Amino acid sequence: MSEARNDEIQPGQGACSVVPAPLPARTQWLLVAGVFALAVFVRLVHVHTMSGNPTFRIPIVDAAGYHDRARSLAEGEGMPDVLFWQPPLYPILLAGVYRLSNSSIVVARIVQCVLGGMTCVLTYWLGRRIFDWRVALAAALAVALYGPLIFFETELVAAGWATFWAVVLLLLLLRAADRPHVAITCVLGVVGALSVQTRPEFLPFLTVAGLWLIVALVRRCTGAGRLAVHVLAGLIGFALVTIPMACLCHRATGQYAILPASGGLNLFLGNNPDTEATLRARPGPAFKHLTELPDREGIHGFWEQPPFFRQKVIEYARTQPLAFVKGLTVKALECFNSREIPRTFDVYVYRAWSVPLRWLTWKFGPFGFPFGVVLPLAVVGVVCHWRRVPVPMLLLLVLFPLAMIAVFAAARFRVPIIPALCVLAAAGALTIADWVRACRYRPLVAAAVGSLVILAATSLPGPFVSEENNYAAEMYFLVGEAQLQKHAAPLEALSAYRMALRLNPRYVDARISAANVLRGLGKADEAIQHAALAVQLDPEAAAAHNNLALALIAVGNPHQALPHAREAVRIEPDDALAHHNLGFALDQAGQHEEAIVEYGAALVRKPDFAETHYNLAGVLETVGRTDEAIRHYREAIRLHPERPEPAAGLAWVLATRAESSAAEVSEAVALAEQAFRASRPYDAGMLDTLAAAYGAAGRFPEAVDVAQRAQQIATATRQPALARAIRARLAEYQAGRPHREPAPATAPASR
Repeated sequence: MSEARNDEIQPGQGACSVVPAPLPARTQWLLVAGVFALAVFVRLVHVHTMSGNPTFRIPIVDAAGYHDRARSLAEGEGMPDVLFWQPPLYPILLAGVYRLSNSSIVVARIVQCVLGGMTCVLTYWLGRRIFDWRVALAAALAVALYGPLIFFETELVAAGWATFWAVVLLLLLLRAADRPHVAITCVLGVVGALSVQTRPEFLPFLTVAGLWLIVALVRRCTGAGRLAVHVLAGLIGFALVTIPMACLCHRATGQYAILPASGGLNLFLGNNPDTEATLRARPGPAFKHLTELPDREGIHGFWEQPPFFRQKVIEYARTQPLAFVKGLTVKALECFNSREIPRTFDVYVYRAWSVPLRWLTWKFGPFGFPFGVVLPLAVVGVVCHWRRVPVPMLLLLVLFPLAMIAVFAAARFRVPIIPALCVLAAAGALTIADWVRACRYRPLVAAAVGSLVILAATSLPGPFVSEENNYAAEMYFLVGEAQLQKHAAPLEALSAYRMALRLNPRYVDARISAANVLRGLGKADEAIQHAALAVQLDPEAAAAHNNLALALIAVGNPHQALPHAREAVRIEPDDALAHHNLGFALDQAGQHEEAIVEYGAALVRKPDFAETHYNLAGVLETVGRTDEAIRHYREAIRLHPERPEPAAGLAWVLATRAESSAAEVSEAVALAEQAFRASRPYDAGMLDTLAAAYGAAGRFPEAVDVAQRAQQIATATRQPALARAIRARLAEYQAGRPHREPAPATAPASR
């Protein structure tokens, strides 16, 4: 392959003082293959060494969301509406990998290693097109060994694809402007749409770059008709992606849209009167409180939230313009900071596992490597070769960061500009090397002074709010949440929570979750210790008060639990769960009428709260309001048909009240059998309910047999009160009489 004419530009025109000799085509292809192999190898080493990290097979935060959506698509569960909460293209692509690999996370990471290698190859051709093979090779090697990019390319997030699209877009734009062809402009439209569906921050760049391309085509005297064909081809290419995506969005959410629904919330997180508090809100109760802000103001629905948050931002910018501009300035400093500013991932935490990250990503005081080196060198490259830097590259380096700064800045979101920066940095580094060889001290001093100024501006600001969090502890906490909620593994979850607390003993959310798990495992005393310390650390944490109240109830102290349950309601008066738990505490304390009021308050706030319907039915049954109890039992069954407790509760009422009709007794038998099948075979309470239903139906031999089994289990499991009650009912069945005492067989449920 012959060298491009750019290599012939002489030093006086701003090129390097040493013009490299042209490379044979075979040698150039060997270089490209070597870069690809190196990039893939380093990424595979990173993946292998990262396999010991707890998040390797248990994705967290955004990676968990993408993983869940992709697996849902791959397993044929349909198109969930949450797919369009974030940009949908990455989970769709990930679903394709999962479909072929039985949802293997390891295979997905390996595929993304190969994608990273392709990005390095494309970076070579981008550098080769603009400069020469030396710059191209240096830039490709820099991308191959760029630590943060290696990390994000191999995580289950969209950063790797966004970086790939960025380089492809630059190459297509340069090709379309240099040698216009309808097929190229159509492909450009397709890739542009794919990039927007991966990261919406591409949209401003794509719009302005498209206008630049039109101007470039006009200057080439393409002609109005030919120009119109190119524009139409680009729009058709864009539509080939966006129209199907909009239709899929409508099918899943009822709304035609090409941008994700989370855009409004993200904009609000970075632009509001208390930005520090919103950025400090971590995954858990605090972040959930933010996402529920529209609901608390009466705005519900998937697509009603973005306009609500955007209006909040507009109002903030209008009423507090100076604070708004100050916030943008801080985000700009974060965007170009030499350190890798975390958001949901802190790259530096993962250095403990990854060998490549330990060598290729680090910070020394306020200075961060490698961005702290790449950015000053890129500025040198721009200053020294400004005539050769194409407009699309400058547009990407300006508009993409601006779009990011408009929302909030983080290391993960800036990686798409890294290949372009590396091309310029390679040009700057080679220029400096040429100056050294030529002993040109004046430009060397100027470059050194300028680099020091840039280094100070990009390193000294901070630490920022996002850097203050203990991300190592948060990683273990989120692993624990995933183990509990998705894998139903309470012991593994508890181990992760304890690790989080070792790293950060003041981690309130971890203590709350640990207390919740310990209570479920029957270790109420230890749960009380964690919940009480959580209340001490954060007296305004409603979840801490809720957990302490439930743990106190579990050890038989409902009266001590009441003040904490009431405090949770005071802190979160609109929280249905707080009212639910206060109702539970009141019920356990024997204050049934007040409990009914609190359960009613919970249902006002959350009408589909199945546990509240079930608990309320039990209290209503206790006070003799059986018709109302039946209604709430039925509602609980409708909401959670797979749960045995509501079915057993309704079966008990229908079987033991004197006024039940024959049809209701038959229903009681069916419900009791259903509940027994769905429960543990050694559940004495469920067997007691089944015996009562058989007795009500006149099936006394079966009632006697089931009641005897229930009595044996109650005795063996040390439930003497239940065993005595079953013995009394057993005598009734043996005498050929159904049991008519309307006492509930199971206790109310709590959460």
